[in-house]
Amino acid sequence: VYQPIVSLQGNRDLNRFEVFLRMLDEQGNPLQPMDFLGRAERGDLMKSIDRLVVISAIKEINNGLKRDEKIKLYLRISEQSLRDEEFAQWLMNRLASNRLPEVLLVIQVRADTAGYLLKHLENLRETMAPFGCGLLIDGFGEGVESFRLLDHLKTKEIKVARTLLENFSQEPTNQAAVTKLLNEANAREVSVIVPNVEDPATLQLIWPMGVDLVQGDFIQSPRKELEFDFSQF
Repeated sequence: VYQPIVSLQGNRDLNRFEVFLRMLDEQGNPLQPMDFLGRAERGDLMKSIDRLVVISAIKEINNGLKRDEKIKLYLRISEQSLRDEEFAQWLMNRLASNRLPEVLLVIQVRADTAGYLLKHLENLRETMAPFGCGLLIDGFGEGVESFRLLDHLKTKEIKVARTLLENFSQEPTNQAAVTKLLNEANAREVSVIVPNVEDPATLQLIWPMGVDLVQGDFIQSPRKELEFDFSQF
């Protein structure tokens, strides 16, 4: 399923969505992601799931290009795949056979994971960059070392840590931390996504901060189709 990431500054050159995995049980009821992903990890199935997600994302991007629509998809892959040189080679081959016209596929990696996978991620970033695939650091701002990751990985996209957005309208400390993060990111010309915008109060607070990209259930919850009216922002 897909959740839109919208620009508050009116940048509508791309239709951005984050990709989420969902699974139904035999009765058609949704399972909690950690339940089925945990079983997939224990069953050594995550690498296969990661490949399925990548193939599906590239297909959706190419379908958009055929409609003269630029769709940029943000997805997650498992730590097992990030560590696997065979997966990196498979990904490079898949990207090389498609050659996206610009960075339209982005792999999200949590900051706490990136911290001990720096070499793997540096190699992956260098491999992916010529083929329209980028890297985003998620969970950004929880640790004092966050910006040092950018010095190593040289990625130009980050996503604010969700812990900084909990009860955002009632937490001046979190508001100050996000403001500081945004100012430093802007000085480095790094694009920032603010997730978990769940209510109008949060949106009203972050809009004047100079935030460009936001997502959350207040904007639109994840849906099966790549559908959203980006012109409303």
